[in-house]
Parts: sequence; C-alpha cells; structure tokens
Amino acid sequence: MQTIRFSSLNLFHLTKYGLKQILPFRIENFYISKKKYLNIVTDKKQHIIIYTKRNSPYMYISERTLKKIKHGFNDVLSTLLKGRTILEIKQFELDRIIEFITDADIKVFVQFIPGKFNLYVTDKQNTIINQYSFLKNREGNVLEKPGKKYIVPDEKEIIMYLNNEEKEYIKNFNIMPEELLKKRIFYTYIRKNTYHIIPFIVENETYLDSSENISELIEKLRKRDLENEIEKSTNIVFERLVKKKEKLGKEIALMMNIQKEQALVNELYEKAETIKMHLNDLKGKNQLIAMSIINPEKKLTIELDRSLNAQKNMEKYFKEMNKVNKRIESNRIRLKSKQSELSAIIKQIEKVENGEMEIIEEKVKKQKDKKRIGRTFISPGGFKIVAGRSAIENDRITTKIASKKDIFFHAREKHGSHIILVTGGRIPAKVDIEYAASIAAYYSAGKHSSLVAVSYTEIRYVTKKRKSKPGEVYILNEKVIFVSPIKI
Repeated sequence: MQTIRFSSLNLFHLTKYGLKQILPFRIENFYISKKKYLNIVTDKKQHIIIYTKRNSPYMYISERTLKKIKHGFNDVLSTLLKGRTILEIKQFELDRIIEFITDADIKVFVQFIPGKFNLYVTDKQNTIINQYSFLKNREGNVLEKPGKKYIVPDEKEIIMYLNNEEKEYIKNFNIMPEELLKKRIFYTYIRKNTYHIIPFIVENETYLDSSENISELIEKLRKRDLENEIEKSTNIVFERLVKKKEKLGKEIALMMNIQKEQALVNELYEKAETIKMHLNDLKGKNQLIAMSIINPEKKLTIELDRSLNAQKNMEKYFKEMNKVNKRIESNRIRLKSKQSELSAIIKQIEKVENGEMEIIEEKVKKQKDKKRIGRTFISPGGFKIVAGRSAIENDRITTKIASKKDIFFHAREKHGSHIILVTGGRIPAKVDIEYAASIAAYYSAGKHSSLVAVSYTEIRYVTKKRKSKPGEVYILNEKVIFVSPIKI
C-alpha cells in the first residue's frame, strides 16, 4: 500500500461530516487486524478503521471490517471497550488528536502524529488506563504511561496545523486559513509514491478522483493499490504458468514412453526364461546362443557373466527385469499426478487469458499474507500433499496447519520430513496413500533404500509433548506401509 498523506484538515472534515453522523453508536468489537489496522466495529452498518503504522496513520469509515489477528492488545481493548456506547467524538481545534467519549466514564484518545501513532484509554479524569504505541523522548524515556494523566497539547493558531501545501495555497490565493475549513470537496492525486487528499486543485498534477466523502476516497485508493498490484503480477504469474506448463509437458512426454520400457521388460524376461531352460549347458560359457523359449522361431544371443554360475546369471536378468517393472509402476503413479497438475495449470492459464483475475488476486493476497509453507505436491486423486523442509516447519505444518482429519506420514524409525495429506473431508484412495508414503520415504534418511517402512495415521492421533525437540512428535493408531522412495 502506498502512503496516504492524512492531514489535520482531512481529520477535521472526517470528524465533522463523517464520524459525528453515526453518533451515538455501540462498540461491538475493538481490535487490531493484519497490517496494523485498528477496527472499531459498531452496531451500525458503518465501522471505523484506523491505520496505525507509524509512518502514515490515517482513519476512514467503511462498511467492511478486517480480519482479527492474535495481538496482545486485543484482549485489553475488548475488555475495556466492548459493549460501550460512544456518545461524542471531539477533535482538539485542528490538531491531529480525537477523543472518543463513552457512556462508562472511559475515554479513548487517538493521535495521528506524522511518523507516530498513539492510542490512550483513560478514565474520566484523563488518567491513562492502557495505551498502544508508547511515545518516548530523545533520551528514550516513556512520556506517557498507565497511571499518569494524559495531557492534551496546547491549542495553536489554525495555520500552525496546516501542511506546506495548504499554507502555500492560502498564501497564493490570499485567503484566511478558516476558509479551508469550509471546503467540502476533496481531490486525490499521487506524487512520488504518496497519495494526497486536498480540498483544492494544484496545477500540473494528475487527479485521480474527487468527493465530499473522504472515507470513500481512501477506500478507492486502497482498491486502486490492489488493482495495480494485481496488474503488475498478471504478466509474471502468466509467464510462470506457461513455463510450468511446458516443463510438465516435457516430463509427461518422457513418462509416457512406457512402450520402450515394457519392451525391455519382455526382452529381459525372455532371456531369463531361456537361460533357465539351459542351466546345465552354460558352465564356462560367456554367451548363450539358443532359440527363445517364448518365441521358438526366434534365435537369441544372450551375454553371460563368466564370474557367475548359470543360476546367478538367470537371477541377474530377473532382477534387472524387476527393476524396470518398478520404474514403470513408479512412472505410472507420477504420470497421473503430473497430468492432474497439468490440467489445473491449463485451467489457470485459460482464466488469465479470459480476464478472470481471481487466480492472480488470490496469489497476490497469499504473497502479502503469509510465506509459503513446505513443499507441495498433488496426488493422483487430486489431494494436496505438504512436506516440511525443516524441523521447525515440520512442527508448524503438523501442529498448527493440518486439520484433524488430514493424514500424517513419516518414515518409520528414521529421520525425515513430516508429510501431510490434506483430505478436505474426503477419503483418499490407496494410490493416494502410497503416493504420499513414497514422498515420505524419499524425504527421509532411507531415500536410497529400495523399500522403506512408512507410518501413517490421522493428525488427531499425533501429539507433541511440552519441551520436546522441534519436529519430535508421538503417534498412535499407526499403520505401516512399505513403499519405494519416489522423487517427484
């Protein structure tokens, strides 16, 4: 979000023509949301949102509120203010300080100081009960704290509250500062990545919008920011989707070459069975020339290892055949997963091409809200699978993110990643269980083994003891499956 320059004049106009119009109102909730927005939820359709970041605090009225987060101050705010009725809202002259007066002898002072934001909850005598964002002097000492009286700054001449742009305007047009207070229409423009909301037009600036409603202008600026971010992200996301589609297409093409692999299995089987029929004739030979047991009209030349006896040579061909068979089966499982992933990518590309922006908007919001957690995969049945990349991340996906019905996988008695199969209330098929188990086997200390024992159970049976090491959990009602590690 680009900076919104919120002036004393903006606050005056919002208080007089916005906030006072919804009085009195009951506080249904009072909390901090993501990105440091203070939400005052009222019993009316209109709520008060205050952006509390120190570099550019501002306030507006909105029909929507933002999602509450865990914050140490939220419980205090709710206890003190929830259910109270705001009877009066007062601005001190043109200062960037407003006072909310309640029906319970409690006041709330909010300071919109450039570079700072302060909120004080006081009693009727202005004694501070609690506060948010502690104001300090140059020596680092807290100026205001609970138990002390909150002192409203002395009043000054109106011109002292105006910013440079507003002062220049009254000078150029030779008007009194009080004239600015009478203006009802405000204009928005952008300069050097900063939005300005002013009650007059400045030459050589490109204006975005105008309105008598400052809250409406702020909401439009916030929406504009999101749309710009989505527009910038569209090309990047589209290019990534196309590259991913091409990569998946190549991988699928290689996996679909099963016919050659199957022909190799048939050839190895044919040679092994032919050796089996000539076990007594191979002593000391490095080559067997004989008619095929499978196809009697076909003459075979089979290379033998002279350091091995006939039985071992036969077993060598059978073993090689089994390896290729496992590779084919592994590719079949991976092929289904990759085809499912490719289908989803193609649908996303079509949405972007058709101007459906939900996919982009969702990606932008996810990038802003949280960092990507774990490696993610899609099973043949379309289930999402998440693999932890560290002990701390293992803890997070298992104890914080996974739902009770999700399925937990871990290589048995080996160090490795926590693997979560996200069920979403559905029942995964056997192939999905095997797929997730194979991922658990690969991301474990047993990744180079041909078979790995993997334990799995529902998340509700996974517990973590206090003071246990990161990534260390205990599981009940486990089932064990033996799978080959698969690199996806």
